[in-house]
Amino acid sequence: MNVRRKQVLAGLFAAACVAAHAACAQPADNADALLRDPVNAFVLGNVEFTLLHELAHVIVDELNVPIIGPQEEAADYIATTVLIRAGEFDPEAVERARKYLYATANGLATSWDIGLQSGRKAQFSGVHALTIQRFYQIICLVYGSNPELFSALPGQVGMPEGRTVGCVGEFKRANGGLSWLLEAYGRKQTDPEGAPVTIEFKKPPTQVSAHLAAVIRASGMLDNTVRHLRERFALPQPPQIVFRTCHAPQAMWVPASHEVTVCYELLDNYYLLATDPRAKDKQQRLGEPP
Repeated sequence: MNVRRKQVLAGLFAAACVAAHAACAQPADNADALLRDPVNAFVLGNVEFTLLHELAHVIVDELNVPIIGPQEEAADYIATTVLIRAGEFDPEAVERARKYLYATANGLATSWDIGLQSGRKAQFSGVHALTIQRFYQIICLVYGSNPELFSALPGQVGMPEGRTVGCVGEFKRANGGLSWLLEAYGRKQTDPEGAPVTIEFKKPPTQVSAHLAAVIRASGMLDNTVRHLRERFALPQPPQIVFRTCHAPQAMWVPASHEVTVCYELLDNYYLLATDPRAKDKQQRLGEPP
């Protein structure tokens, strides 16, 4: 991370602490309390989606699941659909999961706008869909899962009617795909659980990443996600989840080391996005999830 970026992070973090003491206090011991702070909510939502995305890669690779089409998009669809169906796995998590999805959608749209305004060229040759496409994928699946409950959502984000009308079918296919994955490759009740998944936090490089690492740990989000993974899939060799410095704002599944890596630079980046005025504007457009 360059000096200028560190200075910006330090300045924003200090300003946030002055403006809202809750953001700098000792984290609470549950996710719902932490989600009352908008920065925490934004970061936790994006981290949870990222983790589910990477664990989808783990499942596909480790269990040799056949995928037609780009695996990155399949991982996005799996992560989104898991969060939409959160109530099946944990009835108390429905509202929290919707906040996570809205935060992720907000982050993707804000990243796209920042890139456009900075003149950064879109990576059309990349393996991921463009961030703005990933944004509309999430919105479409959320709307398609319950068009009555989320009737206002397409209009709030300006999604064209031509895309909106296909969202019920799009969610139906994604939902059916997840059900098939759980049925065909999921752990049966008579199967033993897989070995425990280890979670490790290396030393954070910045004050911001140290704070956010503490928030993530205090939320219980990682333990909850890993528990659901073990309940539903008996992986032959469970992965490690490691938060570490890697000099790039990214997360990845590394089969060679059997590690899901979440870079501290990604946490710093989520913090920058969360405190960007464009993200606040988009959050107002999205509104609160019903």
